Amino acid sequence: MRSAGELLRLVVVMAAVGAGFVVVLDVGFHAHHQPAPAGLDLVLAPALVVLAAGLGVVAGQVRTWRGGGSRLTFSDRRRLRTQRLAFEEDRRRRIAELAADPVRARYAALVEAGEAWSDEQIAYDLDKGARATCAHLQGLEGALREVGVFVKRQAQGRVTARCVIDPDRLKTRLPLPAGAAFTEGSMGGRSYEDGLFAMVRCAACESRIDVTHRHEAGAGLPVFPAA
Repeated sequence: MRSAGELLRLVVVMAAVGAGFVVVLDVGFHAHHQPAPAGLDLVLAPALVVLAAGLGVVAGQVRTWRGGGSRLTFSDRRRLRTQRLAFEEDRRRRIAELAADPVRARYAALVEAGEAWSDEQIAYDLDKGARATCAHLQGLEGALREVGVFVKRQAQGRVTARCVIDPDRLKTRLPLPAGAAFTEGSMGGRSYEDGLFAMVRCAACESRIDVTHRHEAGAGLPVFPAA
């Protein structure tokens, strides 16, 4: 049976593997001069921290195999525990803060379930007239929100819409302005095994609305414009 220390190292390394994928994807997008999916740039910095922690654990294990020393020093264990406790305390504080606000109380359960909701995202979600994209995409962004599609602000100029875009209907019912276009494809640009993306992007403003690729859409996901 593994000790608590061994389990902690295993969790850190597993998290680092996932973080490594995030870093590789982000680097790949920038290397190919392609826009990264919504939220990828936002998690790059935390992913680098997790990746560095995992590499540190692996390096320590290698030193242990070579020299027969301790797998994790007391300082390492104390630092990891401090980071974990700080994260948990920040999360508890955030949930309590939201729960105490009658207007934002329902977001407390979402954060507790693992979702990320910043103050800016909550304000956007509460204000159905709010827009985060550029002037060229705000017409589409507003139309999506008006018909009940869930749209979440990711950053200024970027939102995610939980729907599938029908490009043919979009052309005839809500033509996009010059410089804006709907695109879909694979993230690596080689095959569908690389992962899929779909978005409406304004090339001039680098603003975009990320949507679900038609091949990844589950049952019940709305199609916009509707038939």
